[in-house]
Formats: sequence, C-alpha cells, structure tokens
Amino acid sequence: MRILIFALMLMIVEVSPEAKAVSKLRKPYGGALIWGTYHKPTRINPILTTHSVSAPLVQLIFNALVRINSKGEIEPDLATTWEVSENGLVYTFHLRKGVRFHDGKGCTAFDVQFTYDRILDPQVNSPFASTFQLVDKFETPDAFTFKVFLKKASVSFIYRMIRYIMPKHILEGKDLNKTDFNFHPIGTGPFKFKEWTKDNQIILEYNPDYFEGRPYLDKIAVKSYSDSRSLWTAFMRGEVDFVLLI
Repeated sequence: MRILIFALMLMIVEVSPEAKAVSKLRKPYGGALIWGTYHKPTRINPILTTHSVSAPLVQLIFNALVRINSKGEIEPDLATTWEVSENGLVYTFHLRKGVRFHDGKGCTAFDVQFTYDRILDPQVNSPFASTFQLVDKFETPDAFTFKVFLKKASVSFIYRMIRYIMPKHILEGKDLNKTDFNFHPIGTGPFKFKEWTKDNQIILEYNPDYFEGRPYLDKIAVKSYSDSRSLWTAFMRGEVDFVLLI
C-alpha cells in the first residue's frame, strides 16, 4: 500500500537526460488527484486508525521512523540511521534534524516516545499495542535519539517500527479517542490536511516544506460515494482518478 501511494504521489518515471531537462523546464508540479471511495472515512489517527480510506491517508499526512522501499527493504524516514546492539536487545535511532510538523513545530525524539508510549497505554486501547509486547522500555537520551529496549531479541522487530509519529505538543494530556485532532490531523508528511466537509469529502494539500521536497501533486481530494456501484460509475465517467478496494 505504501509503495502504491508513493507511486501515485511522486509520479516518477525513468526518462532520458534530454527528456528530464525538458521536464524540468516545464516544472511538472501541480494538479489534483481525485480519490474515490465508498468506505466512508473514519478518524485519521496513526495509533488508532486501521480501516477505511483514512488508513492510507495516514501514510500521506504522517511519517514513521522507517519505511519499506520498493524492494521490500527497510529504509530511513524520520530516522536517518540506527544501530542494533550485539545481543539484539537495544535499537538506537538517530532522527533527522529540521523536520517540522505542519503547524511549524519541530519534530523530535520526544514526539516519537510520546507516540509509542500512547500505543502501549491501556487507556488508549490502540490496536497496535500487541505489536510491541517484546518492548521492555523506551528512552530518549536527547532530542534526536530514540532507544528501544527489548525483553527478547527479534530479527524482524525493525518492521514493527513503521508506526506514524504524532505531535506531543498538541496531544499531550488529551483523550486520543475523543480529540478533535482525529478529524483535523497534523503530521510531518508530504501532504497537509486542509478540510473535511459534512458530506465526507477530505482535501489534502501539498506540504511546501516537506523534508524530501514537495510532492508533484498540489492536492488530493477524497470523494465519498454511497456504494460500490455509484463509485464504479463515477470512475467510468472520469469523475475520479483513483479507487481502492472497490
């Protein structure tokens, strides 16, 4: 899913040097992707959302420490590098500096620990809590270092660290199941939340300050339909560009 979304978002193709030069002159930025769905969006919260169109939207609004590339390998996202201790029990992640949430506040290891602490908080009741049963504790030695201590070594544990980071400065002390943030999310990702209308249309706009460079699209608009037949008809008419799970 992550790979598919990135493919649509970046629209990157291999072309000749000459074509690249022409493309650069034409500045191929802009336009909108109209995304159709008949699964009405639910709250957009990285540690609570598991279904509907909201789940892939999380991947566009937020970043994780690491992500999976097109080869199925783990690569950096918010973390630039990481090390694993010889006994396999300690993971140390080193975060990018200068990454900012969409409200302008810097993203640090304190936001990372806040996110993972909330995942394991029984009052939050995150569906991802069971993924981290091997965790003994989290530590934040400084603003750009995050450490995970395990009870038992696991060679596949790094894949469990693909969880999207939320802003501590906004959510600390809030009930994550009831906060307005779930319908007005603020992340660090390539697209920023703009609007959620009464008829369940969601608008995302590009993040000009994204640390990997702005995405090619200006906007992603999610349009909700009453059922799969209505969505299919809209797709055939060209009213939407993209559908999932039809």
